[in-house]
Amino acid sequence: MVKINRSISYLDISMDVCDLVAAVDACDFASARAIYQNGQNSLRSNGSTRKLQEWATAGSNEEPHWGLYAAFFGNDSDWVDTFVRAGFDGTAPWTTIDAQAQVVKKGVQSNLQVAYMFHEVDEAAEGVEEGETDAKIGAPHTVDEAAAIYFGPGCPAGNIADVANKRAASFGTLVTGPDGVCTAATNMAAGQALAALQDAALKGDSAAFAAATKALEKAVVAIWAQATLTYAEELEEQVAAGSSTDEAKAEGTAFFRTIAPLVAQVAPQSADAISVALASPAKGVAAKVEAAVKPALEAYGITAAELGSLGSTSQCTLAAASASPPTGGAAGLPAGAALAAALAAAAGALALLA
Repeated sequence: MVKINRSISYLDISMDVCDLVAAVDACDFASARAIYQNGQNSLRSNGSTRKLQEWATAGSNEEPHWGLYAAFFGNDSDWVDTFVRAGFDGTAPWTTIDAQAQVVKKGVQSNLQVAYMFHEVDEAAEGVEEGETDAKIGAPHTVDEAAAIYFGPGCPAGNIADVANKRAASFGTLVTGPDGVCTAATNMAAGQALAALQDAALKGDSAAFAAATKALEKAVVAIWAQATLTYAEELEEQVAAGSSTDEAKAEGTAFFRTIAPLVAQVAPQSADAISVALASPAKGVAAKVEAAVKPALEAYGITAAELGSLGSTSQCTLAAASASPPTGGAAGLPAGAALAAALAAAAGALALLA
Protein backbone atom coordinates (compact mmCIF):
# COMPACT_ATOMS: atom_id res chain seq x y z
CA MET A 1 0.00 0.00 0.00
CA VAL A 2 1.32 3.42 -0.93
CA LYS A 3 1.43 5.58 2.18
CA ILE A 4 0.94 9.32 1.95
CA ASN A 5 3.93 11.27 3.18
CA ARG A 6 2.23 13.60 5.63
CA SER A 7 5.33 15.78 5.77
CA ILE A 8 3.85 17.24 2.59
CA SER A 9 0.93 18.74 4.47
CA TYR A 10 -0.33 20.42 1.30
CA LEU A 11 -2.14 17.11 0.89
CA ASP A 12 -4.49 18.29 3.64
CA ILE A 13 -5.46 21.65 2.15
CA SER A 14 -8.31 19.95 0.29
CA MET A 15 -9.85 19.29 3.71
CA ASP A 16 -10.04 23.02 4.35
CA VAL A 17 -11.68 23.46 0.94
CA CYS A 18 -14.30 20.81 1.73
CA ASP A 19 -14.99 22.31 5.15
CA LEU A 20 -15.35 25.78 3.64
CA VAL A 21 -17.72 24.52 0.95
CA ALA A 22 -19.83 22.69 3.54
CA ALA A 23 -20.11 25.85 5.61
CA VAL A 24 -21.15 27.93 2.59
CA ASP A 25 -23.72 25.33 1.56
CA ALA A 26 -25.16 25.62 5.08
CA CYS A 27 -25.27 29.42 4.61
CA ASP A 28 -22.77 29.74 7.45
CA PHE A 29 -20.57 32.36 5.84
CA ALA A 30 -19.01 33.30 9.18
CA SER A 31 -17.57 29.83 9.65
CA ALA A 32 -16.49 29.68 6.01
CA ARG A 33 -14.67 33.00 6.38
CA ALA A 34 -12.96 31.74 9.54
CA ILE A 35 -11.70 28.66 7.69
CA TYR A 36 -10.48 30.85 4.84
CA GLN A 37 -8.69 33.30 7.12
CA ASN A 38 -7.43 30.99 9.86
CA GLY A 39 -7.16 27.50 8.35
CA GLN A 40 -7.71 24.31 10.34
CA ASN A 41 -6.39 21.12 8.74
CA SER A 42 -3.05 21.75 7.04
CA LEU A 43 -0.18 22.12 9.50
CA ARG A 44 3.34 23.33 8.78
CA SER A 45 6.34 21.55 10.23
CA ASN A 46 6.51 24.17 12.99
CA GLY A 47 2.95 23.38 14.05
CA SER A 48 1.36 26.55 12.67
CA THR A 49 -1.75 26.29 10.53
CA ARG A 50 -1.57 26.91 6.81
CA LYS A 51 -4.21 29.45 5.72
CA LEU A 52 -6.06 29.69 2.42
CA GLN A 53 -6.08 33.49 2.57
CA GLU A 54 -2.30 33.50 2.96
CA TRP A 55 -2.08 31.51 -0.25
CA ALA A 56 -4.38 34.04 -1.94
CA THR A 57 -1.94 36.84 -1.20
CA ALA A 58 1.38 35.00 -1.34
CA GLY A 59 2.25 35.28 -5.00
CA SER A 60 4.67 37.75 -6.53
CA ASN A 61 4.18 39.72 -9.72
CA GLU A 62 7.71 38.65 -10.62
CA GLU A 63 6.51 35.05 -11.02
CA PRO A 64 5.47 34.13 -14.58
CA HIS A 65 2.00 32.84 -13.75
CA TRP A 66 1.09 35.04 -10.79
CA GLY A 67 2.32 38.09 -12.67
CA LEU A 68 0.26 37.11 -15.71
CA TYR A 69 -2.88 36.77 -13.61
CA ALA A 70 -2.25 39.95 -11.60
CA ALA A 71 -1.80 41.99 -14.77
CA PHE A 72 -5.00 40.61 -16.30
CA PHE A 73 -7.02 41.44 -13.20
CA GLY A 74 -6.16 45.13 -13.12
CA ASN A 75 -2.61 44.85 -11.79
CA ASP A 76 -3.99 43.36 -8.59
CA SER A 77 -1.44 41.02 -7.03
CA ASP A 78 -4.12 39.92 -4.56
CA TRP A 79 -6.58 39.10 -7.33
CA VAL A 80 -7.73 35.83 -5.71
CA ASP A 81 -8.31 37.37 -2.29
CA THR A 82 -10.08 40.36 -3.84
CA PHE A 83 -12.55 38.06 -5.56
CA VAL A 84 -13.16 35.73 -2.62
CA ARG A 85 -13.68 38.63 -0.23
CA ALA A 86 -16.15 40.15 -2.68
CA GLY A 87 -18.11 36.93 -2.37
CA PHE A 88 -18.02 36.97 1.41
CA ASP A 89 -18.96 40.67 1.54
CA GLY A 90 -21.65 40.55 -1.14
CA THR A 91 -19.91 43.21 -3.19
CA ALA A 92 -21.70 44.10 -6.44
CA PRO A 93 -22.49 42.34 -8.67
CA TRP A 94 -22.41 39.41 -6.22
CA THR A 95 -25.25 40.67 -4.06
CA THR A 96 -27.45 37.59 -3.74
CA ILE A 97 -26.71 34.66 -1.44
CA ASP A 98 -26.57 32.25 -4.36
CA ALA A 99 -24.08 34.41 -6.24
CA GLN A 100 -21.97 34.94 -3.12
CA ALA A 101 -21.82 31.21 -2.49
CA GLN A 102 -20.52 30.44 -5.98
CA VAL A 103 -17.91 33.19 -5.89
CA VAL A 104 -16.54 31.95 -2.57
CA LYS A 105 -16.60 28.25 -3.43
CA LYS A 106 -15.23 28.49 -6.95
CA GLY A 107 -12.89 31.30 -5.97
CA VAL A 108 -11.24 28.96 -3.49
CA GLN A 109 -11.40 25.53 -5.11
CA SER A 110 -10.67 26.67 -8.65
CA ASN A 111 -9.04 30.13 -8.72
CA LEU A 112 -6.96 29.78 -5.57
CA GLN A 113 -5.79 26.19 -5.88
CA VAL A 114 -4.85 26.52 -9.55
CA ALA A 115 -3.07 29.82 -8.94
CA TYR A 116 -1.08 28.41 -6.03
CA MET A 117 -0.26 25.23 -7.92
CA PHE A 118 1.31 27.36 -10.66
CA HIS A 119 3.05 29.41 -7.96
CA GLU A 120 4.74 26.20 -6.83
CA VAL A 121 5.57 25.27 -10.43
CA ASP A 122 7.20 28.66 -10.97
CA GLU A 123 9.19 28.34 -7.75
CA ALA A 124 10.35 24.91 -8.89
CA ALA A 125 11.35 26.34 -12.28
CA GLU A 126 13.53 28.88 -10.51
CA GLY A 127 15.03 26.09 -8.45
CA VAL A 128 15.88 24.14 -11.59
CA GLU A 129 17.60 27.20 -13.04
CA GLU A 130 19.67 27.49 -9.87
CA GLY A 131 20.60 23.80 -9.82
CA GLU A 132 18.49 22.93 -6.78
CA THR A 133 17.72 19.34 -7.77
CA ASP A 134 17.75 17.61 -4.37
CA ALA A 135 14.63 15.43 -4.16
CA LYS A 136 13.93 16.27 -0.53
CA ILE A 137 14.50 20.01 -0.36
CA GLY A 138 14.95 21.26 -3.91
CA ALA A 139 12.80 21.79 -6.99
CA PRO A 140 11.49 18.18 -7.04
CA HIS A 141 10.05 18.72 -3.56
CA THR A 142 8.33 21.89 -4.78
CA VAL A 143 6.78 19.90 -7.64
CA ASP A 144 5.55 17.48 -4.96
CA GLU A 145 3.68 20.37 -3.39
CA ALA A 146 2.10 21.36 -6.71
CA ALA A 147 0.95 17.76 -7.22
CA ALA A 148 -0.41 17.64 -3.68
CA ILE A 149 -2.58 20.67 -4.43
CA TYR A 150 -3.91 19.12 -7.64
CA PHE A 151 -4.64 15.63 -6.33
CA GLY A 152 -4.85 16.24 -2.56
CA PRO A 153 -6.61 13.15 -1.15
CA GLY A 154 -7.33 14.59 2.30
CA CYS A 155 -10.79 15.37 0.94
CA PRO A 156 -11.02 14.31 -2.72
CA ALA A 157 -14.16 16.42 -3.21
CA GLY A 158 -12.08 19.52 -2.53
CA ASN A 159 -9.14 19.09 -4.88
CA ILE A 160 -8.54 20.26 -8.45
CA ALA A 161 -8.96 16.73 -9.79
CA ASP A 162 -12.55 16.75 -8.53
CA VAL A 163 -13.37 19.75 -10.71
CA ALA A 164 -11.87 17.93 -13.68
CA ASN A 165 -13.93 14.81 -12.98
CA LYS A 166 -17.19 16.75 -12.81
CA ARG A 167 -16.50 18.59 -16.06
CA ALA A 168 -15.37 15.42 -17.81
CA ALA A 169 -18.59 13.68 -16.73
CA SER A 170 -20.56 16.47 -18.45
CA PHE A 171 -18.46 16.42 -21.62
CA GLY A 172 -18.05 12.68 -22.09
CA THR A 173 -14.30 12.68 -21.45
CA LEU A 174 -14.07 10.29 -18.53
CA VAL A 175 -11.75 7.44 -19.44
CA THR A 176 -10.75 4.11 -17.95
CA GLY A 177 -7.14 4.16 -16.88
CA PRO A 178 -4.74 1.23 -17.21
CA ASP A 179 -5.65 0.27 -13.64
CA GLY A 180 -9.31 -0.04 -14.62
CA VAL A 181 -10.43 3.05 -12.67
CA CYS A 182 -12.51 5.80 -14.27
CA THR A 183 -11.18 9.38 -14.19
CA ALA A 184 -11.08 12.54 -16.28
CA ALA A 185 -8.78 12.40 -19.27
CA THR A 186 -7.51 15.78 -18.11
CA ASN A 187 -6.47 14.24 -14.78
CA MET A 188 -4.46 11.67 -16.68
CA ALA A 189 -2.84 14.48 -18.69
CA ALA A 190 -2.15 16.53 -15.57
CA GLY A 191 -0.60 13.49 -13.88
CA GLN A 192 1.70 12.97 -16.83
CA ALA A 193 2.65 16.65 -16.87
CA LEU A 194 3.44 16.67 -13.14
CA ALA A 195 5.52 13.52 -13.48
CA ALA A 196 7.41 15.15 -16.36
CA LEU A 197 7.97 18.23 -14.20
CA GLN A 198 9.34 16.00 -11.46
CA ASP A 199 11.69 14.22 -13.83
CA ALA A 200 12.92 17.51 -15.31
CA ALA A 201 13.44 18.94 -11.82
CA LEU A 202 15.56 15.95 -10.81
CA LYS A 203 17.66 16.23 -13.94
CA GLY A 204 17.96 20.02 -13.80
CA ASP A 205 16.55 20.20 -17.33
CA SER A 206 15.01 23.66 -17.76
CA ALA A 207 13.83 23.05 -21.33
CA ALA A 208 11.99 19.86 -20.36
CA PHE A 209 10.55 21.63 -17.32
CA ALA A 210 9.17 24.43 -19.52
CA ALA A 211 7.62 21.91 -21.92
CA ALA A 212 5.95 20.05 -19.05
CA THR A 213 4.62 23.35 -17.68
CA LYS A 214 2.94 23.99 -21.03
CA ALA A 215 1.38 20.52 -20.87
CA LEU A 216 -0.01 21.29 -17.43
CA GLU A 217 -1.39 24.60 -18.70
CA LYS A 218 -3.10 22.73 -21.54
CA ALA A 219 -4.84 20.38 -19.09
CA VAL A 220 -5.97 23.30 -16.93
CA VAL A 221 -7.33 25.25 -19.91
CA ALA A 222 -9.25 22.18 -21.10
CA ILE A 223 -10.89 21.65 -17.69
CA TRP A 224 -12.05 25.21 -17.24
CA ALA A 225 -13.03 25.63 -20.88
CA GLN A 226 -15.46 22.77 -20.24
CA ALA A 227 -16.70 24.53 -17.10
CA THR A 228 -17.09 27.86 -18.87
CA LEU A 229 -19.03 26.33 -21.75
CA THR A 230 -21.28 24.48 -19.30
CA TYR A 231 -22.39 27.67 -17.58
CA ALA A 232 -22.66 29.63 -20.82
CA GLU A 233 -25.22 27.03 -21.90
CA GLU A 234 -27.00 27.27 -18.55
CA LEU A 235 -27.14 31.04 -18.89
CA GLU A 236 -28.57 30.63 -22.38
CA GLU A 237 -31.39 28.52 -20.99
CA GLN A 238 -32.08 30.93 -18.14
CA VAL A 239 -32.15 33.95 -20.42
CA ALA A 240 -34.62 32.17 -22.71
CA ALA A 241 -36.81 31.27 -19.74
CA GLY A 242 -36.64 34.74 -18.23
CA SER A 243 -35.16 33.26 -15.03
CA SER A 244 -32.64 34.81 -12.68
CA THR A 245 -29.08 34.44 -13.94
CA ASP A 246 -27.36 35.53 -10.73
CA GLU A 247 -26.07 32.14 -9.63
CA ALA A 248 -25.04 30.83 -13.05
CA LYS A 249 -23.41 34.16 -13.92
CA ALA A 250 -21.34 33.98 -10.74
CA GLU A 251 -20.42 30.35 -11.32
CA GLY A 252 -19.50 30.84 -14.96
CA THR A 253 -17.50 33.97 -14.23
CA ALA A 254 -15.67 32.31 -11.34
CA PHE A 255 -14.79 29.28 -13.43
CA PHE A 256 -13.55 31.36 -16.35
CA ARG A 257 -11.35 33.48 -14.09
CA THR A 258 -9.31 30.34 -13.48
CA ILE A 259 -8.07 30.40 -17.08
CA ALA A 260 -8.88 33.90 -18.35
CA PRO A 261 -5.24 35.09 -18.21
CA LEU A 262 -4.06 31.88 -19.89
CA VAL A 263 -6.63 32.49 -22.62
CA ALA A 264 -5.64 36.14 -22.89
CA GLN A 265 -1.97 35.34 -23.48
CA VAL A 266 -2.83 33.44 -26.66
CA ALA A 267 -6.14 35.08 -27.67
CA PRO A 268 -6.72 38.47 -25.96
CA GLN A 269 -9.95 39.21 -27.83
CA SER A 270 -11.34 35.83 -26.82
CA ALA A 271 -10.73 36.48 -23.13
CA ASP A 272 -12.46 39.85 -23.33
CA ALA A 273 -15.42 38.50 -25.31
CA ILE A 274 -16.01 35.62 -22.91
CA SER A 275 -15.73 37.84 -19.84
CA VAL A 276 -18.28 40.30 -21.23
CA ALA A 277 -20.68 37.58 -22.38
CA LEU A 278 -20.70 35.94 -18.95
CA ALA A 279 -21.00 39.23 -17.07
CA SER A 280 -23.99 40.43 -19.10
CA PRO A 281 -25.75 37.30 -20.35
CA ALA A 282 -28.16 37.79 -23.23
CA LYS A 283 -29.67 35.68 -25.98
CA GLY A 284 -26.90 33.91 -27.85
CA VAL A 285 -24.48 33.87 -24.92
CA ALA A 286 -23.65 30.19 -25.40
CA ALA A 287 -22.78 30.63 -29.07
CA LYS A 288 -20.69 33.72 -28.30
CA VAL A 289 -18.65 31.91 -25.67
CA GLU A 290 -18.24 28.81 -27.83
CA ALA A 291 -16.98 30.89 -30.76
CA ALA A 292 -14.68 32.97 -28.58
CA VAL A 293 -13.02 30.03 -26.85
CA LYS A 294 -12.05 28.25 -30.09
CA PRO A 295 -8.89 30.29 -30.84
CA ALA A 296 -7.58 29.58 -27.34
CA LEU A 297 -8.30 25.87 -27.65
CA GLU A 298 -6.44 25.80 -30.96
CA ALA A 299 -3.50 27.71 -29.49
CA TYR A 300 -3.15 25.17 -26.68
CA GLY A 301 -3.58 22.23 -29.05
CA ILE A 302 -6.80 21.07 -27.40
CA THR A 303 -8.64 18.95 -29.94
CA ALA A 304 -12.38 18.46 -30.25
CA ALA A 305 -11.98 14.95 -28.88
CA GLU A 306 -10.02 16.22 -25.86
CA LEU A 307 -12.62 18.89 -25.11
CA GLY A 308 -15.58 16.58 -25.66
CA SER A 309 -19.15 17.73 -26.12
CA LEU A 310 -21.59 18.90 -23.47
CA GLY A 311 -24.11 16.17 -22.73
CA SER A 312 -22.03 13.36 -24.18
CA THR A 313 -21.66 9.99 -22.48
CA SER A 314 -18.27 8.79 -21.29
CA GLN A 315 -16.84 5.32 -21.69
CA CYS A 316 -16.98 4.80 -17.92
CA THR A 317 -18.64 6.01 -14.73
CA LEU A 318 -16.91 7.59 -11.77
CA ALA A 319 -16.60 5.52 -8.64
CA ALA A 320 -16.84 7.02 -5.17
CA ALA A 321 -13.69 8.98 -4.35
CA SER A 322 -11.33 7.53 -1.78
CA ALA A 323 -8.79 9.31 0.38
CA SER A 324 -6.55 6.22 0.33
CA PRO A 325 -4.27 5.74 -2.68
CA PRO A 326 -4.42 2.37 -4.42
CA THR A 327 -1.69 -0.22 -4.06
CA GLY A 328 1.27 -0.61 -6.37
CA GLY A 329 2.85 1.51 -9.04
CA ALA A 330 4.63 4.16 -6.99
CA ALA A 331 7.98 2.46 -7.02
CA GLY A 332 8.50 3.56 -10.61
CA LEU A 333 8.41 7.25 -9.70
CA PRO A 334 11.87 8.81 -9.49
CA ALA A 335 11.23 11.00 -6.46
CA GLY A 336 8.77 12.47 -4.02
CA ALA A 337 6.60 10.25 -1.87
CA ALA A 338 4.02 13.01 -1.91
CA LEU A 339 3.88 13.03 -5.69
CA ALA A 340 3.54 9.26 -5.70
CA ALA A 341 0.70 9.38 -3.20
CA ALA A 342 -1.00 12.28 -4.92
CA LEU A 343 -0.88 10.70 -8.35
CA ALA A 344 -2.02 7.39 -6.92
CA ALA A 345 -5.02 9.12 -5.40
CA ALA A 346 -6.01 10.33 -8.86
CA ALA A 347 -7.65 7.30 -10.40
CA GLY A 348 -5.62 5.95 -13.29
CA ALA A 349 -3.03 8.72 -13.43
CA LEU A 350 -0.22 6.83 -11.73
CA ALA A 351 -0.66 3.80 -13.95
CA LEU A 352 0.42 5.88 -16.93
CA LEU A 353 3.83 6.22 -15.38
CA ALA A 354 4.54 2.52 -14.98
